[in-house]
Amino acid sequence: MAIEVLVDGRLALTTKQAAEARGITVAGMRKVLHQNDVTPVAHLDERTPLYDAVALARLNPPGRGAYRRP
Repeated sequence: MAIEVLVDGRLALTTKQAAEARGITVAGMRKVLHQNDVTPVAHLDERTPLYDAVALARLNPPGRGAYRRP
């Protein structure tokens, strides 16, 4: 069973879900979020931020950050 969380009618992802979608670790996803100044749109609970799925999809593809050499 798949559960989707909507915030203001838009799909929202946890850090873990976002990491799985990008194929990286949760720690790696936290780094991507920090490097791109992405802020949560809401919180599921005190420790679980939710991020706009569309905004996350617009980030650089994994391994293509500005900190990497071409």
